[in-house]
Amino acid sequence: NQQWIVTSLNNGYHKIKCITSGKVLDNSGSSTNGTSVIQWADNAESNWNQQWAISLLDNGYYKILCRASGNVLDNNGSTTDGIAVIQWADNAAANWNQQWNFVKL
Repeated sequence: NQQWIVTSLNNGYHKIKCITSGKVLDNSGSSTNGTSVIQWADNAESNWNQQWAISLLDNGYYKILCRASGNVLDNNGSTTDGIAVIQWADNAAANWNQQWNFVKL
């Protein structure tokens, strides 16, 4: 449930697929700050809600930006288990909630 496959779409964007469900991250068609990011059936090649730009920040972490909304993945400022990942306006360079790390297993 916590392992994901990141695949380039060869257009500057990636799809991010959960190993367990086979579904991909999707911004649910919203550009509103605080909207939950969901998993959905994979149609990332044609669906901008499922296309994510992954950019390296100066500190070695990454921001993950949705093509459809222009917002980035954000952990909602929480360390509590079960809290939804949301999307928020890009402030990743200064906001730890929007910084992500990839670990190859």
